[in-house]
Amino acid sequence: MSKIQLKFHSIVLSITTFVFFSLYLELHPIIAINPILKIIIGSLTSLALYRIIAALLLLITKKLRFLRKKILGPGYFEGTWVGFYIGLSGNVRFIIEHYEQDIFSLFVRGQSYNEKKSFHTSWRSKPVNINIEAGEISYMYDLRSIVDKTNGDGIAFFNLNRENQDSLPRELKGFSADLHNGQRTKAWEIKISDKHNISDTDALNQAIDFYDKNGKNF
Repeated sequence: MSKIQLKFHSIVLSITTFVFFSLYLELHPIIAINPILKIIIGSLTSLALYRIIAALLLLITKKLRFLRKKILGPGYFEGTWVGFYIGLSGNVRFIIEHYEQDIFSLFVRGQSYNEKKSFHTSWRSKPVNINIEAGEISYMYDLRSIVDKTNGDGIAFFNLNRENQDSLPRELKGFSADLHNGQRTKAWEIKISDKHNISDTDALNQAIDFYDKNGKNF
């Protein structure tokens, strides 16, 4: 179980404990007359409360970004990322990615454009693996391209550029490799927003600007 999941369950357990003992004080005169009844009611009540509170907290965190961000901490990737990678031909490709996240899962939807700002490829990750301690993120993805006749699979691996383990991720450097050719293409991305309401045109322009400022150093 990851630290994020442990943190979530610790919060649920704390709330459950508080609610349970509050109810216990109210119901104690009723259940105290039968020790067996006390054990049965206590066990069933605590289990039911835990499940209800966990479900409610999950629902609330999906609606409230600031709460989700607080719980996820340095594992918070939700939002829009832009950047670039250098293709096998040596040409630059500009990246727009949307990281969609809840407490227990993270998915990536991405697309790339060529130097003429024309659509090139798109991809969708399978569940993402995050290693906060090591500062790494990796995932398999399904690739769809307008230049290839068939779809394919690939793997992506990135290091987090950050100040320390408690810092929010804002920059990724790494590579991806399509499995049908096995060749790695290096990539560099930055986060531009916690939201997904940025237009593709605006995001693409920010990706191009990022490359113009940093491409020679990559």
